[in-house]
Amino acid sequence: MRISANSTQDLRYTDHEVSRSIGAANRDLKELDWDGPIQRAIDKAREQGSVAILDAGCGTGFGLVDLKDQVRHRAPIATDLIEALGVSLSDVRSQFTGDRLDERRLYNGFIALQLGNLATVTLQPAHYDVAYSYQVLQHNERIAPVIGNVIPSLRPGGAYYFDTLVDQNGEVADFTAELDPAVWTVDSRELTREFFDGEGTTAVHKITRCAA
Repeated sequence: MRISANSTQDLRYTDHEVSRSIGAANRDLKELDWDGPIQRAIDKAREQGSVAILDAGCGTGFGLVDLKDQVRHRAPIATDLIEALGVSLSDVRSQFTGDRLDERRLYNGFIALQLGNLATVTLQPAHYDVAYSYQVLQHNERIAPVIGNVIPSLRPGGAYYFDTLVDQNGEVADFTAELDPAVWTVDSRELTREFFDGEGTTAVHKITRCAA
């Protein structure tokens, strides 16, 4: 099911999506960078002494917890110098029961969760070094409003990684064709794989805000 740009309807999350990790995203999105968004976040942390990361469509947020943990240990850098924000339509952690209740504690002081639609949610401008959406945009009827809302939140030199379904690639091309090449660079690659629900995708994309 896809949602409209201004929908407030919650997504249904499958077991596969609940257990996803930034590791899976990195394997796909590193088609655009040899080491992908994980290494980009680590490099930014080392270069600046801090890093801000956005998971645009974070689901449970497990992937963001994983990424922040990797940056913390591999940079190395203090936890409080890594800002990690996940945006989701609903707080699926409220669905955790039994043994999974312990997993909710991962978020306490570790990542922030903001509820909202990616096309309309307010994001701090020129703030994030690395943003990504993995197996997220296929839920949207239109993705240009999402991309147009996320990329202004990138700092100079920041990058937004995302993947798309076959029938969404034309919309990406139309949107990126209107971007000022003096401000934005776009890299798109074909990728042969299938989503967990059987829908195929042929592309991964990276939009980078040029350094000032």
